[in-house]
Amino acid sequence: VGRKTANVVLNVAFGEPTFAVDTHVWEITKALGWVPTNASRDQAYDHLNELVPGGSPGRAALGCRISVD
Repeated sequence: VGRKTANVVLNVAFGEPTFAVDTHVWEITKALGWVPTNASRDQAYDHLNELVPGGSPGRAALGCRISVD
């Protein structure tokens, strides 16, 4: 089991405040400048974990909850 799957299970099954970084989240957050363009998925997770509050209800579906003004 990889980090993405583990984070989804932790969030959905156990209510842990974590989220998954899939290809879409990884690429979009790099394009938005939220993470360095050379960041790996694990590095992107670490950067995003600092940006997204722990109690945020959208952490499991971060890619679906991004709103751009």
